[in-house]
Amino acid sequence: MAYSTTTDLNNRWGAANIQSWSDLAGAGVPDASRIAAAMAWADAQVDLHLIGGPYALPLVILDASTRLVVTNWSAVLAGHWLY
Repeated sequence: MAYSTTTDLNNRWGAANIQSWSDLAGAGVPDASRIAAAMAWADAQVDLHLIGGPYALPLVILDASTRLVVTNWSAVLAGHWLY
């Protein structure tokens, strides 16, 4: 399961920015495959940062406050990748 969703990216960066940053072809719509690639890369970066620590990867997040933190990490990284 991905740590963030397209909705999380839209909430963090704005839907217009996510569309603009993902739409390299100029089609006027978000590129779902490019957004998925950004989220996969972001999740891999989160896991890479935590590897070797006391955590089983990928993270299984059960509480809401931890989910908010990890989701934000992933959404921020994915937004940077898209930009």
